[in-house]
Amino acid sequence: NYRNENLVEKKSCIYSILSVYDYIDAHLCEELTLKELSNVAMLSPNYFSHLFKQLNDISLWDYINAKRIEKAAKLIISNSDNYTMLEIATEFIQIKGESTS
Repeated sequence: NYRNENLVEKKSCIYSILSVYDYIDAHLCEELTLKELSNVAMLSPNYFSHLFKQLNDISLWDYINAKRIEKAAKLIISNSDNYTMLEIATEFIQIKGESTS
């Protein structure tokens, strides 16, 4: 039964992390902290960070930065918000500097 309980616990943690993906997407242009994201997942910061990397083969911060780069690229391509390349680069650099806190 220990094995089944362990499996249920792991599934619960995975579902908790799924909510973090949506949260990151919704708050991508804001400062994101490990404490904030681990609270969303309802896990301790250390366990959340470890589990995120284990599930994604990428660190949390690398994932967030990749999503931000992807968003910036889409803005450049679509130019839907009339951003210039300089404005996008400046915004990304400011966000990247904040995310490591």
